[in-house]
This record gives sequence, structure tokens and C-alpha cells, in this order.
Amino acid sequence: MAIRKNTNPRMMDLQPEMQDILRRNGMQAHVVSDGTGYRLVVQGHDSPLLTYDLTERQMLALTDWGTTVSYTHLRAHETLMNLV
Repeated sequence: MAIRKNTNPRMMDLQPEMQDILRRNGMQAHVVSDGTGYRLVVQGHDSPLLTYDLTERQMLALTDWGTTVSYTHLRAHETLMNLV
């Protein structure tokens, strides 16, 4: 059984808990790489697809699944709310 470390590959996307909260509120959001940087792609149930450019710090805050759950969730939530 492998232990997940930051060096193990995984998809760059929002934390599963954050995706679940957004989904329950009628939204979807994903972090995507466009070759030149990262973007946050957001869509509500009745709104058009919106994209926001991300800095590396914002991308790391949104995709950090860390071990200190409450801190990483709070940081990801604050980053998402500041962007949207």
C-alpha cells in the first residue's frame, strides 16, 4: 500500500470536499492548466462558464489536500471566495 506524498502524481483539481460543497449549492469549479498557467473554471446552474486566471499561490491553495484538514479547507474556501 502506497502512502500518498506530495511527490505522488495526482490530478490538479479542487479538494473533493470543496467540490462537494459547490455541487450541493448548484455550482461546479475545476482548476485547469492551459499550457501558460492555471485557470479556475466556474459554472453555476444558471450562469455561463466563467474563467479566472490563477497565480501559483492561488492554485496551490485550491488544490492542497494537506493533512491539516481544517486549515487547508479554510484557505481553499477563502481563496475561492476572493476569486469569485
